[in-house]
Amino acid sequence: MSVVVARASRDPREVLIGHEGYGLVSIPIDAITAAKLEVRPEPVDGEPDHAVVVGPKSQSISRALSRAATWIVRPPGAYPTPDPD
Repeated sequence: MSVVVARASRDPREVLIGHEGYGLVSIPIDAITAAKLEVRPEPVDGEPDHAVVVGPKSQSISRALSRAATWIVRPPGAYPTPDPD
């Protein structure tokens, strides 16, 4: 699984430059390590914070990571924002 490691000094929307129409979620490192997965830095051209999550990703692990994920930027029109109370 390809990821971008967050940095406090970076606006997360920068990750989506050149990827219009996509969204961005945050998955806490605790959820990744609890699933016995490892994050390995793997910078690519134009994305120095790129990394890969290594290890088997069974359906149950995928569900756990999905439950731990929080939207940072929702894809345009794909998922309605929650109604405010």
